[in-house]
Amino acid sequence: MNENHRWSPERFHSRISDPVKTNQFDSALDLEQTLKRYVHRHNTQLPQSALRSRTPMQVMKNWHKFHPNRFVRSLRNHT
Repeated sequence: MNENHRWSPERFHSRISDPVKTNQFDSALDLEQTLKRYVHRHNTQLPQSALRSRTPMQVMKNWHKFHPNRFVRSLRNHT
């Protein structure tokens, strides 16, 4: 695998830990909603240098365009 295309779970986890550390949650549901918002933002609004300054959703949509048979579900922006 190309070095530039390796996904870094450590980077994702370090970024997601910030909103978890800096917020006080009223309930498990509040925490869950915060995490879902963060994942949505990460996948749709934050370009990644390893993805040539594109978001993960942009890359997935491009893959889907050229390799639709590799996908079980259709792609859409999850909220």
